[in-house]
Amino acid sequence: MSRSSGKCKAPLSIASFKSHRTFLITIAVALVVDLAFTGFMKFGYNVVRCGGIPVLVAPPILGVTRHYYNTPGHYIPGGSTAEYYCTEQQAIDSGAEKDLFEGGS
Repeated sequence: MSRSSGKCKAPLSIASFKSHRTFLITIAVALVVDLAFTGFMKFGYNVVRCGGIPVLVAPPILGVTRHYYNTPGHYIPGGSTAEYYCTEQQAIDSGAEKDLFEGGS
């Protein structure tokens, strides 16, 4: 059995950054893409913060000036401009109205 030389490597040396450069660049690009376009990390953060699926408030589109909200189960998560609230009442207090196209209750 061989023993190590007794020297400890620094955990964050410049050599380790150079050897993992592609991995670090890939992670950085994924973070930028998510924050700019997809918004799935924002959704995940709000799931943890709220302790469940949050209420989505969609930004106004196509000249509509009102914000509409969708309850959990009636929307596809994501979108970098979406806002999330833990309760339906918080969404209403923000000035949003229930989405007219949301089926059910």
